[in-house]
Amino acid sequence: MGKGVGTTVKSMSALLRLRPIREIQTELFGTFFNPKGNLRTGRKLLRAQPYGPAIASYYPTTLYDLRKHDPIVKDHFNSVWHEKNEARRQAGKKAPKKGEGKRASKKK
Repeated sequence: MGKGVGTTVKSMSALLRLRPIREIQTELFGTFFNPKGNLRTGRKLLRAQPYGPAIASYYPTTLYDLRKHDPIVKDHFNSVWHEKNEARRQAGKKAPKKGEGKRASKKK
């Protein structure tokens, strides 16, 4: 029941009449009814998604983990990386060596 500034006697009586209906409704549908309206129950915290070890154990190992530990997958990703770099070098889009970039060429 609200303790707001605009609460009138008429609205209070309506809330009191609806209270038994709300209690039955919570039992039927498994919802939560806070009769005081401002009571801190911790319900929001309990309904929150678990995090930490619970989530870490739920998700399978990622592709990143496989790349790091499995030699076959690691070799595949390394070869793909080298192929991409070679293609970029042939296209003239390779990263410059240290000290040969845009800024260094402006100083000369």
